[in-house]
Formats: sequence, C-alpha cells, structure tokens
Amino acid sequence: MNLELAQSFAKTLIANVEPRVLRIEVAGQIRRKEPEIDTVSFVIMPRKGEPFIEMGETVVIGTDGVGEKEKFYRIGDVLCRPVEGDFFKAGLQTVEDDIHIEIAMAREQSYSPVVMPCNFGSVLMLETGPDFFLARIQGRAKHLGYLWEPLSGLVKGCEIVAGATEKEIFQTLKMDYVEPEDRK
Repeated sequence: MNLELAQSFAKTLIANVEPRVLRIEVAGQIRRKEPEIDTVSFVIMPRKGEPFIEMGETVVIGTDGVGEKEKFYRIGDVLCRPVEGDFFKAGLQTVEDDIHIEIAMAREQSYSPVVMPCNFGSVLMLETGPDFFLARIQGRAKHLGYLWEPLSGLVKGCEIVAGATEKEIFQTLKMDYVEPEDRK
C-alpha cells in the first residue's frame, strides 16, 4: 500500500489503542516515510494489567463445511487474525484488507526485583531500522566500548546506560540525531 494510505490506517489504529497504553508510536517503513509499505509497525508501552487489544475465538466454516475454532484480535473496529509472534512482538493480519501489522512491546522503568530502565527508544530504533543503519549503531557502540542490546538499550559493563529515547542513544554514542526518513 502507498505511504498515505498506510499513515491513515496507522492513525486509525493509534486512535483506538492510545487511550489504553502508556505510549504508542509508528515505526518501520511508515516512520522512514518509504513510498510503499508492506507492514504497518508500532512500538507500544502497555499499561500493566490493562489489555489494549481484545482477544477472542470464533468458529469459521471452511469450504468443506467443517467448522474450526480460530483466534481473532480486535483493535477498535479492526478485526485481525494472529500470524506470528513471541514475548516481544505480535504479528497480525487484518481480516478485511489483509494488511500486515507488527506490534513491538517496550517497557517502562521498573524496580522489581532489579532496576530495568525504560527501553522505548531502543525498541523504536530497532523497529524503525533499516538493518544496515542498525549495524552502524551496533558498530559505533562497540567502537566506544558499549554493547547495543536492542531490547534493553546501550550497555556498559552490567549497566544499561541509554535506551529510553533514540536521542539519548545518539547522544551517548556521540552521534548527531538522524531523522528516521534519512536512515536509508
């Protein structure tokens, strides 16, 4: 789909999810403003104990007349089926238009049992990409004695020193901030 249509779709999903999460931002190809979009990507920081997507099951009758249970997810008015996922990222496909959606999870700072800094910026950087730009970040981090763990942030020794925002990561790496659309 083209960028304008993808941005409109993303805006609708954000409006449906935003009241139920701490933070949500578009990522990936849309954030990089690529002309053609394959996947609508988001990074979400959920509220603890509050679902932002409704889940359920329905019976779908196949062409052979046999019914099978199928899981579905509803994001506002958008009905989706699961296509992939793990503890960090969910892949969904819209039922009506077959639009591929990826939702990556970030965390707010937590203190139990150990301090885990917010990782939203690091996850946003990972999900925005592209891969060769991320390799540049990884190389710069190594050159300066850091390790970039995308799901945590920049690590020095045993301490996460940056990861809450992308700007914090760039600053720690002594790099000028690069706008997402310039990460090509």
